[in-house]
Amino acid sequence: MKKAISFALTLALGLSLLAGCGSGGKDNSSGSTPNNDSSISTPNGSTGPKEIRVALESDIAALDPRNANSTMTASVMSHIFSKLVSTDAKMNAVPDLAESWEQVDELTWRFHLRKDVTFHDGSPFTSADVVYTLDSIAADNTWRLYTDFSFMKASAVDEYTVDISTEEPYPGLLLRLNYVHIIPKEYTESVGNEAFAKAPVGTGPYKFVERAKDEYVVVEAYDKYFGGKPSIDKITFSIIPETASRIAALEAGEIMFAAGIPSVEKDRLASLGTINVVDYPTSRVSFLNFNQLVEGPLQDIRVRQAICHAIDLDMLINGVLDGYAVKVASLSCPEYDGYDPNVQGHTYDPELSKQLLADAGYPDGLTLEASYSQSTANASDVMQFVAAQLEKVGIKVELVEMESAQQRDMISAGTVAPLYLNAIGGPYANIDLLAKLCYSTGERYSTYSNPEFDALRQKAATTVDQTERDALNSQLQQWVVDEAAGLSLYQPSAIYAYSSKLTGWEPRADEMKLFFNCDLA
Repeated sequence: MKKAISFALTLALGLSLLAGCGSGGKDNSSGSTPNNDSSISTPNGSTGPKEIRVALESDIAALDPRNANSTMTASVMSHIFSKLVSTDAKMNAVPDLAESWEQVDELTWRFHLRKDVTFHDGSPFTSADVVYTLDSIAADNTWRLYTDFSFMKASAVDEYTVDISTEEPYPGLLLRLNYVHIIPKEYTESVGNEAFAKAPVGTGPYKFVERAKDEYVVVEAYDKYFGGKPSIDKITFSIIPETASRIAALEAGEIMFAAGIPSVEKDRLASLGTINVVDYPTSRVSFLNFNQLVEGPLQDIRVRQAICHAIDLDMLINGVLDGYAVKVASLSCPEYDGYDPNVQGHTYDPELSKQLLADAGYPDGLTLEASYSQSTANASDVMQFVAAQLEKVGIKVELVEMESAQQRDMISAGTVAPLYLNAIGGPYANIDLLAKLCYSTGERYSTYSNPEFDALRQKAATTVDQTERDALNSQLQQWVVDEAAGLSLYQPSAIYAYSSKLTGWEPRADEMKLFFNCDLA
């Protein structure tokens, strides 16, 4: 009840701020648009272009897909660019730029490309663009996606056939390729990487028009898209980090779509009659991670174990998240290949936590800073609950809210707070993704380093035999629990709210927000 009242007050403030902004002013609290248009520019019966405005919880990481390292970014990228292989709503690999493929041997896959594809500048798409995309990533370790694809090598068999080989067998190749957005070789080389990042050209259903950092990205339908021109002519992705502001903008008709809706608002929004509200289970794992790269209490496994045993996950899920989540034991969830339901997480045992802290030399407790970003749904409520639980066993937590990109950069640099909330999922979510990105040495979201874990992950990722690979993945999941490398919390359900005039939109387990199959009623 306290949470609901607090949110209601915040929402009321957001609505009052929204109402106080004139049409000629700029409302930074609810995002801005290039022309301050309404979210719907084409009412029923109009013959003009169809335009929508949708809200994103955080800004995209980049316009160059080689630096596209967030699900939010991947969602926008998928409107501008295409991939060799895409996935459907159930995360099954489906053709995109590649019409078909086969495995030549344990190290090589062959892809047969579409011949009816052009980039937005009119140039034809060929195998040379695929080779260039992968080669350019592998040639520069400053790309954020470098380690994700540097072990792949592409070679052109002919103009519309490409072989992709890996250094070792990699059964997860198709799912990994779902994150490679193909860029044009000729255009990128002619303008350079810096210019390309400001004016990208792809083969996707929409052409890039304009971006204002931390404010919006605008795209327009591409007439010659190989999948057919989208029904909606123009999309403005507005950056609205504040939850109350997103809801206020949706109710005011300024946007047509919003994600990250708190469960306490679900029934109220649905009752308005003009807004559809849906929840859908995600393939994301939310976890409390430990920065073990800096000297401090968290280098002692007993302190990490104390934290893991101090948090009542059932109470967190049912009391804070209103049941819109499922408890997760380790770095996997049932949607992932190799998930082991027999791996058990940490039990809730606050007395054991106190004993572990005393054994570690902290009988009177300790103080730790913990950071989070509001781009993770319900982050503030979750971290306030975590702080309250830890305080009961003697750990005082100083909470710090951060902008999403800033926290990601600090995680990558190893300078993030000792405790931090993170959530990993998205277009190629699997056990290897979480094990690699979040716990392997030197990876972009990892503040943990153990050569034995690295070797185990590499072996699991490259093992062809399914039974053996499952056993190795089970060991990875158990490792995270036994070593208290991090505390997996829950697999959330995402809650979305959107105008009843927006038709054809469907939620996905990978949380991709895709609108190129949508229309306006």
